[in-house]
Amino acid sequence: MRIQCQIKRPLVLTIDLEVQGFTVLLGPSGSGKTTLLRAIAGLEHSQCIPFGNLPPQRRSVGYLPQGYGLFPHLRAWQNVAFALRASRQNRKKLALEQLARVGLDGFADQFPATLSGGQQQRVALARALARQPKLLLLDEPTSSLDRLIRDTVITELASLIHEFQIPTLAVSHDPQIAASADRVAVLADGKIAQQGTAEKMFTEPATIQIARLVGFQNFVSGQIEKSSNDHLVVRVGETFLRTGTNMGARAHDPVMVAIRAEDIRVTDRDITDKPPLNTFRTEIAGLRPEGSKIRLWVEHPLSLEILVPRRQIKEAPLSVGCPLTLTIDPRDSWVLPTQDHSDGNALGR
Repeated sequence: MRIQCQIKRPLVLTIDLEVQGFTVLLGPSGSGKTTLLRAIAGLEHSQCIPFGNLPPQRRSVGYLPQGYGLFPHLRAWQNVAFALRASRQNRKKLALEQLARVGLDGFADQFPATLSGGQQQRVALARALARQPKLLLLDEPTSSLDRLIRDTVITELASLIHEFQIPTLAVSHDPQIAASADRVAVLADGKIAQQGTAEKMFTEPATIQIARLVGFQNFVSGQIEKSSNDHLVVRVGETFLRTGTNMGARAHDPVMVAIRAEDIRVTDRDITDKPPLNTFRTEIAGLRPEGSKIRLWVEHPLSLEILVPRRQIKEAPLSVGCPLTLTIDPRDSWVLPTQDHSDGNALGR
């Protein structure tokens, strides 16, 4: 489904977006994500295709607002029934059927406050599906969830969306939910800055801003030292970083190398790997345990943030000053123009 919207208030947005399967729109806070959903749903004045000037109640849209918008004084089935136009006798039956579709048939008489965050989300989803929409809209679907259950709920949500086969547009600033999507788009400066399959968006962001939104943590500024048909060599101070294929880059071009924290491998002893892996000897400048993982920071020869499983570190405990060897696969480095050259194309992976 192709969605085109022009919005002038409260934000100026010009949107041309392709929604296929489970589509996630990423954008920073204040970029207009919620405004766009409300415009599509008919709750903000706009010019939108395919729904035109239809009033909200006549649009074939199911809308889950941030926080789910459940009525606290109504039971789960009553919240779902609120969206139904059937006779009073049939409303409860139909509401129970919708709850069963999302796996909550045993929770129909419970109030929202007695349900978990994931269960509340499914009640809200059942209510949206009760309208038999042609498009489902989700506003920050992970924002109200405890971090411990977020991944589980994201997986369940993606599975339900594919089961129902309803085109779904979710807006979020969380790259974790985008990783489960079929398509990802990025909203920046009032328009769609880039869109495509989740795989392409996560591996080939077009700009530094987009790379940040899809989860790259490290940005290393350098200059192309060597350019060939199958790889680049980027000079960063006195260090050389091999970065993979060449897609139009030229020697001496200023670039930014983007690297995910989890794509940097770490060992606490010397290793024998040889090029084409990038290998650096360094020491820990800072660290923070994060459950089964450890987040590390190093400063020389490159300033990097690293996220590694504890099992990858053979000796413990780690501390500031401990020596480490880092390896970075050139395929895990994405080369971007610097901010001053952001109008150009991404250079290579």
